[in-house]
Amino acid sequence: VVVIDDPDTEVTEELITTTLAEGIKVILTVSSSSAANLVNYGKDSRVKVITVSPLSDGESRELLQAADARVDYSMESWVIDQAGGNPGVLIVAATVGSTLRIEGRNFLAQVASALEERARELIGDHRLDLLRDMSVMTAVGIGGQAAVELETVCATFGRHPNDILREVRALADSGLLRVTGSYIEVVPPIFANHLAHDAVAGRTAELVRLFVALPALGRARLLKRLRHLQTEAVGRFWDELFQTGALSTFAGAMADVHLLRLVVPAVPERVAGLLQEGLNPMPLEARLGISGTVRRELVW
Repeated sequence: VVVIDDPDTEVTEELITTTLAEGIKVILTVSSSSAANLVNYGKDSRVKVITVSPLSDGESRELLQAADARVDYSMESWVIDQAGGNPGVLIVAATVGSTLRIEGRNFLAQVASALEERARELIGDHRLDLLRDMSVMTAVGIGGQAAVELETVCATFGRHPNDILREVRALADSGLLRVTGSYIEVVPPIFANHLAHDAVAGRTAELVRLFVALPALGRARLLKRLRHLQTEAVGRFWDELFQTGALSTFAGAMADVHLLRLVVPAVPERVAGLLQEGLNPMPLEARLGISGTVRRELVW
């Protein structure tokens, strides 16, 4: 049995097709139901889609206690309510529980800010800045053919790849960077999103250049991060993508439907408007002429 954790959406369907043809048993895990919904699983009865339900309040309380969360009962109840049964969030919250405040700002923001302060104490400002730049993608390639991703990110943000490479071991030892094969990933995700929020501030032009320069799979991981961020810079990035970029026309969107699907969670109204604008004027014969693969990709 082969287990693949959070594969890129663009290759997931190919993986499914290949494993069915070869008779291999594969378990694919994805990070959320929204990510799972982006995949066309086909109609083969051998493919089973299983959704993992959130933890119950009782299970959440047991997990907090097992993680040695240092909080009183009222804070514990508030954390459980705010975490929504997400075990990853609960574990992270348990590590910073004493700093949380019920009357404070947004729960996730509190958790992420507390993690940032702990990271600063642990690794220092310089290494924290390195993590911040790497967080703009859900994972960054650093070795083999994937190394072009690190080179592109560094060139865009004014760094040298060696600035990152010589710190990989120390950052991995800190538990804030995960190394998987030829890729690095800032963890946990709630911390990575928080760092990315700061990393993209005022950098719309850099984000556009990065998107254009990255290879297709790297672009997908950039978009996976950006769709979690609601900032002025990211909003302007979406403007560029839909006004002058790859999704500025219906024809452009049809040429890269994987890209279209990746941005749906962030800007669904724009995607819907683009599809309506392109499909409404088309006669039935023209709609029927859309290839089967593309047509399937347009149905979610």
